[in-house]
Amino acid sequence: MKKNTLLISIMFLLVILGFIISILFLVVMYPIRYKDTIYKYASVYDIEPEVVCAIINIESGFNSNAVSKVGAIGLMQLMPDTASEIAQKLNIDNYTVEMLYSPEINIRFGCFYLRYLLNMYDGNMINAVSSYNAGFNKVNEWLKNDKYAKEGTIVNPPVSETKYYLRKFENNVSVYETRL
Repeated sequence: MKKNTLLISIMFLLVILGFIISILFLVVMYPIRYKDTIYKYASVYDIEPEVVCAIINIESGFNSNAVSKVGAIGLMQLMPDTASEIAQKLNIDNYTVEMLYSPEINIRFGCFYLRYLLNMYDGNMINAVSSYNAGFNKVNEWLKNDKYAKEGTIVNPPVSETKYYLRKFENNVSVYETRL
């Protein structure tokens, strides 16, 4: 009888430990920072907040000081030239590249740009996200080729980075749907 009680106690502790580890995994692998700013600009640009979180997590892991090897900056990894164009469209006169390190500015610009891409592709999220990763010139070329697109949607991008990005994006969105 004591053996059964000990076994049940150990199993119970293992279940609790597994639960704690899974919570820690979610917090580490799928963080949520800058939630108010994400909700603010997701609402302004009519984007689901889990989409914004998914992109931030993929792009920078929520590191506002991230800089890519190609020079993309901040949470949503914006290229300085793209950000400069966005600043002009938003009538921000005193814009500097250093402002991209600000979560407020970076999320605002990133959401603006994602909305621009969504509008470009008539709301098609897969095309917009592919374009966010690979650039709209490449995506527009892929959309002309039946090997890469079906019925106006990218289904098999020829670049492995974009394939991985799309898989990661879909996974991130599903996780953030449960976390937000």
